[in-house]
Order: sequence, then C-alpha cells, then structure tokens
Amino acid sequence: NDSEEIRYILMLRVWHPDLTEEERGALQLIYDILEIPELLDKDPKVVDKAEDMARRMREFPLKDAAIGGGFGGGGGKGKKGKGKNKKKGRK
Repeated sequence: NDSEEIRYILMLRVWHPDLTEEERGALQLIYDILEIPELLDKDPKVVDKAEDMARRMREFPLKDAAIGGGFGGGGGKGKKGKGKNKKKGRK
C-alpha cells in the first residue's frame, strides 16, 4: 500500500490447540525470526549465536512450572476436559 496515511497492524500470537508438533515448531520459528532477525544471517557464527539466544528465551519461563515457554511451550494440558469440575448435585 503506497498510501501516506497512518495505518495500524494488529498481530496476535495465538494458535489452534490441535496443531501438530511440526506446525507449532514452524510457527515458533516464525516468531523467533520476528524477535531475532539474525537467525536468517548468512554467517553461521551469527546464526549459532542467534539460535542460542532463541533457545534461552524459550527456556527461561520454564523455570516457573506455572508458565509455559515459547510458542506452545506446554502451558496447557491438551483439550479441556468436559465435566471435570462439575459441582455435586448439578447436571
């Protein structure tokens, strides 16, 4: 768009819970590249350093078990269980 008007872009980092591990990995790579563009550098040393940084970024939150890490980092336990938290006497 060659317009001179201000425009806004809304980006959300969400995913469908039924994505495969491969699909989640592909999306994680996209998000990592958005955060660390050096992952696409032609110099292997720069890429190695960027990969290490991305790995550390995903591992850091995992030190707190209540927080998942990275994209699809295991914060959830899969599909929501239906009826698990029903109170007695209610249908």
